[in-house]
Amino acid sequence: MLQRLRTRFQSWVASLNPPPETSPLDGLAMELYTDSARSIVSRAEEIAKEHSQKEVGSAFIVLALIDANAEVSTAIFDRYELNQADLRSRILETIVSGEVSVGDEEASEKMAFSPGAVEVFYRAMKAAYKTRSYYIGSEHLVLGLLHEQHQPELKPLQAVGLSEDAVLQTVVEMTTRD
Repeated sequence: MLQRLRTRFQSWVASLNPPPETSPLDGLAMELYTDSARSIVSRAEEIAKEHSQKEVGSAFIVLALIDANAEVSTAIFDRYELNQADLRSRILETIVSGEVSVGDEEASEKMAFSPGAVEVFYRAMKAAYKTRSYYIGSEHLVLGLLHEQHQPELKPLQAVGLSEDAVLQTVVEMTTRD
């Protein structure tokens, strides 16, 4: 399984910023993502476009997770008493305040992924492996985001003290229930 994930990841990285005639989602090894995780990635792209961003960053992944109201990621947010409405407004404040660079020009139809977003997807894939999952779900995206907390738009996640170990334990508990 590790070799299969490693091979998929290597081909995925090679295609993350595809030529304009392909969709930016083509390179994300989307067959490994749950329907919910796929819709989160698509929604992150839409949100970035709404904010005239030229690339999809990790802040937009968080906003898409909140919008998706996915069962496991919402349960993680609730378990750690993270108010999703407050998180949304705090992230949007960082975008408006300029802590997150937003493009002045209209966003192109094809979006690239920021280095931070690429790292989130990589970490999500590693989290899937750690939890012995054969898919990448919204819970893995949350775990992937925990490594990106040094970015200004993710300060609200730091404020509640989310740690990878605690959330990983939560994910394992939640996904191994019968």
